[in-house]
Amino acid sequence: MPNPNPNAYGGRGTILQYSLTGTAPWTELDQIRQFEPAGDGSKQIFVDQTNLQTSGNFTQPTPVQVDAGEIEVAGVYSGSAEQLALGQYHGTMALVYWQAKLVDGTYWSFAAYVSAFKAFSVKVNKANLWTAKLRLTGGMESPLSAFQPGAFDPAAFQVVLI
Repeated sequence: MPNPNPNAYGGRGTILQYSLTGTAPWTELDQIRQFEPAGDGSKQIFVDQTNLQTSGNFTQPTPVQVDAGEIEVAGVYSGSAEQLALGQYHGTMALVYWQAKLVDGTYWSFAAYVSAFKAFSVKVNKANLWTAKLRLTGGMESPLSAFQPGAFDPAAFQVVLI
């Protein structure tokens, strides 16, 4: 049943942080203005399985892979080491582990390469900005994901033979 009183949150207080090892310590990326999945986000890739024996008039697509897509990130330029490190990760093609803590307290984690980096954008009478794109190498681990590191409890796992 849908929630008759939906919750809405402003983005203020959301934290984006990264680590080269995927474990603590996490480095917070400061002065974030925006980060979101680019375009339509994650997409399935299909192969057309239609053949002469296919019934009906419609094609028969079959999903074969999932393209996790990219995350677009933008922030206010501060010259901080945390921001400038994105350029290093971009240049060295380093795989970086990310965590996004949303304002409601949920965490989303993913691994991604810094696929594009624009160190600064200067406009008179405007904030100096930087932008980046993060190319995901796998899916995003959501708060409900059973594959989230540390979320699997072997004591709760049970195999039943029938």
